[in-house]
Formats: sequence, structure tokens, C-alpha cells
Amino acid sequence: MPLQGQYAPGKSAWAREHAEQFEASRGAEKGMLKGKPIVVVTSVGAQTGKLRKTALMRVEHGGTYAVVASMGGATKHPRWYYNLKANPQLASILDWTYNKDATPRVPRGIGITVKAASPASAKLFLNWVYSKAGQQAMCDASFTAFRNKFVPKNCTNTLADVYAKVGQKNVILVPFSQKFVNDQPAYKKRWHDIFG
Repeated sequence: MPLQGQYAPGKSAWAREHAEQFEASRGAEKGMLKGKPIVVVTSVGAQTGKLRKTALMRVEHGGTYAVVASMGGATKHPRWYYNLKANPQLASILDWTYNKDATPRVPRGIGITVKAASPASAKLFLNWVYSKAGQQAMCDASFTAFRNKFVPKNCTNTLADVYAKVGQKNVILVPFSQKFVNDQPAYKKRWHDIFG
């Protein structure tokens, strides 16, 4: 269904210019955003009724595409999210990835801001993750339990199980790259610029 309305440039200069250059060049320019391919999302402004175009990172997993309304990790949704949410035909595609209560999830990274009410939280969480109970919870959440000499109950997601299934010589353990380590100060600065 084509959207109807008059186009109005978005308020974010960099996002507007990115989308306009991508479309003007028919995808030959500005096809990437922070190393990820983009998609231009067209929405109808919830308040103005005008067409808005936003360049967003396109995430692909197993042939399914997604865009993430995270605004670079901010604590509020971007404007385009509310434009989609206000459209009854599009609202049903939003929020489907939120976890339900009691769904086990284990984060890949932990960051505690300077203004955190409890800066010791990250350390406590990591201590728990490396405990036997934490390793069991990781296994229950379909992650691989990786603590040495730990055998989880009712779980076949240990590193030893992977070795047994495919052979240790066929498993490549990837350590943190030097680039990742070198980028840490810039990432830390960005994190604190956003969250304090």
C-alpha cells in the first residue's frame, strides 16, 4: 500500500541528508550506516500527516529483516517509531520482540553509567553469571555454559558438548580483537555522552 501525502524533510539533518542522498543516487551512495546496510523507511508523521523518510540500519538474520528503534541506545524512541505506531496498519509490526516476564535472557555486555544508582550492579551480575547458578541459567536460556568443570543439569549447551558433536579441532574460539580493545575509549566516551 503506497503512503499518501506531501513529503516534508525530517528534523534530523544527518538522517535526512543520508536518506535523500541514498535515494537521489538510487542506492549508489550512502548505502551504509556505521558499517551496516541501510533501508529508507517512509512513514506518515503522526502529528503533521506529512511523509517522512528516515535512513536506518538494516539488520538481517536468517532472511528476516528488522530495524531497531533504539536511537543509538537512547532511553526514548525515535520519532519514526511513533509515526509507525500511530498508523493502525503498521502498529501491529511494532513491539513484537519485547520479552515476556520470566523469559530467560543473558546480555552480551554490561555497562554501568557514572550516574547509576548502584554502580556495583555490573560486578554483582558478572559474579552471578560465573557462578554455578548463573551458568545453569545461561544454559537454560540456550547459551553455552562455559565455566570449566561445570556440568549443568538437563542441558547440552556446554563447550564439551560442542567439542563432542563437531570435534575440538573444528571449533574456533575467537578472542577479542585488538581493534575491539583499541576502540574501547571511543565507545566509553560515546556511552557516557549518551547516558552520563
